[in-house]
Amino acid sequence: MEQAPEARIKALLSDRTLCKVASESKNKGQATSLNNEDPVAQLVTKIATACLWLGWCTQEHRYCWTSESCWLPTRLLDVRDLNGASSPCLVNGSSLGPCERYAALSHRWGSLKPLILTAADVNDFESGIRWQDIPKTFQDAMIITKACGLRYIWIDSLCILQDSDDDWKQESMTMNLVYRNSFFTISALSASDSSEGCFFERGEAWGSTRPWEALCESPLWDRGWIFQERMLSPRLLHFGKRQALFECNNGVYDESDYQTRLAKLRPYWLSVELRPLNLWRDFVMQYSSRVLTKPEDRAIAISGVAMELASRWPEECGEYCAGLWRRDLLENLLWAEQNVAATTQTTQRSPSWSWTSIDAPIYWGPGQSGVPVAEITRVEFNPQISPYGSIDRGLIHLKAFLWKDFSSLAENSASILRETCILDTSRGIHHVWQRYYIPLLKIRNLGYPTAEGPALDKVMGLVVGWLADVHCFSRLGIFRLDTSVKFPEDPLSKASVPLSGRLVASSPFTMFALTIC
Repeated sequence: MEQAPEARIKALLSDRTLCKVASESKNKGQATSLNNEDPVAQLVTKIATACLWLGWCTQEHRYCWTSESCWLPTRLLDVRDLNGASSPCLVNGSSLGPCERYAALSHRWGSLKPLILTAADVNDFESGIRWQDIPKTFQDAMIITKACGLRYIWIDSLCILQDSDDDWKQESMTMNLVYRNSFFTISALSASDSSEGCFFERGEAWGSTRPWEALCESPLWDRGWIFQERMLSPRLLHFGKRQALFECNNGVYDESDYQTRLAKLRPYWLSVELRPLNLWRDFVMQYSSRVLTKPEDRAIAISGVAMELASRWPEECGEYCAGLWRRDLLENLLWAEQNVAATTQTTQRSPSWSWTSIDAPIYWGPGQSGVPVAEITRVEFNPQISPYGSIDRGLIHLKAFLWKDFSSLAENSASILRETCILDTSRGIHHVWQRYYIPLLKIRNLGYPTAEGPALDKVMGLVVGWLADVHCFSRLGIFRLDTSVKFPEDPLSKASVPLSGRLVASSPFTMFALTIC
C-alpha cells in the first residue's frame, strides 16, 4: 500500500543529512517565524501540499495535459534512494522503461557556476554524485521529486555536456520536448543561484503577496530561458521566499487557495479561438524584455515555444523564419524597439530583419494590417542546427518601391507628408549609411476631411542601409508616413526591375527587385 504524502516525506527526511534541508532553510529565513512550527514540519507541509496540487490537477483539470508520449530526454538523474547508501546518479534515457515520468528543474544559474556535467565526468556521474557536491537548489529539487513519487529529474547543467558545443546545440533543440513531456517542473523562484535552494522559512512576509505579484517579483522571472520553460511545462511547482505556488492551465494557486486566472500568466494552448500568429506576437513582446546571459541565445531560447506553435497550428503558421512566420511575414517585419537603447550591443547578428538580431524589448503597433504595396518573393536562410534555432545568414527577396527620401512623392505643394521613424538604436549603426525607405503596407484612412486638412492614408515600411559589398540592404528601423499622395492602383502587378548603380529611380513608384539581409 502506498504511503500517504506526509509519511513518505517524513521517511525521506529521516536521514540526518537530508534533515539539514529544513535547518538550513531556517538559517536562510530573514524574518521571524509567526509560530512555533518546527522547520521540518513546515517543510513536510509544503511538499505535501505540492503533492496534493499535482494529484488534484491530474484528476480534475480538463485542459491540463498529461503527456501520452513515451519520449524521454537523453539523460536524466536517478534519485530513487536519497536517504540510503546510494547517491543520485546520471542515467541514459534510452535505457529506461517506456513512459517513465520525470520532473524538470527551472532555475537561475546566476554568478555562481553550478555543478556541471562534462565529457570527463560522465562515467563518474553514472556511478553516483556525492550528495555534498550537489548544490543546494539541486538537492532540494531532488527531494521534491522523490517526495512527489517520481524517480527521475532533468537538470540542465547535469544533463547536458557543458563542454561540448555539439551536445549543447543538439540538446537545446529538444527543450520543448523536455519541458512539454515532464510530469511537472520545479521552479526555484527565489533562488539567485544554485546555492540558495528552494525552501525558505515562513516569516512575517509569508503569504503576503498574490500569485501574480510573487511570480513577477522573483529573481527567476526576468530570465530569458525561463520564459519557454514556464510556457511549455504542463504543471509548475514554484517555491519562493513568501509562499509556494502551483501553476497549470487552469490557473495559479497559492497555499491559501487563492486562485489567479489571467491570460497573460499562461497561454490557453488548446483554445480554438486563438489566432496563433497573434499569440506569437504576444509571446515575443513578453520574451524580448527578458535577460539572457549570452545574447546570442536570443533565437534558441524561445525555439521550443515556436516548435510547439508549429506542431499545433502548421497551416496557420507556415514556415518559421528566424523568429517570424512566413504566413504574415510582410507585416511582421514591422516590429520596433520599445525604448531608445541606453547602450549599444557589441556584436551584430544576422539577419537584420529579425527581432532576434537585437538585444532590446520590441513591439508591434496596432493597425498594421493594410494593403500590401510590396511582395516577398523568396526567403532563404542557413540554420546552424534547426530552422527554429540560430541561423548564420538569412535573406528576404522582395519586389518593392525604393525611396531615398520622401520629397519625390510630393506631386504639388498641396501634398501632405508627415514622417515618423523608429530606428533600431540598440545596434548603434543607424548613422553609418545613407538611409533608404522601402514601403510595405498602405493603410487607408476611412475618415472624413476636417478643417485641418484631408484624411490621410498611412504608409508603413522599413528604413534600410545599402551594403555594397554584399549587394543587399540591412534594416535600420521602420517608418510611418501619413500622406495624401495617391499610390498606383494594383502596384504589385507592376514588373520589377533590377537595381541600378545609383539606387535611384526617376519615379518613386518604380518597382525594384530588392534583397534584405
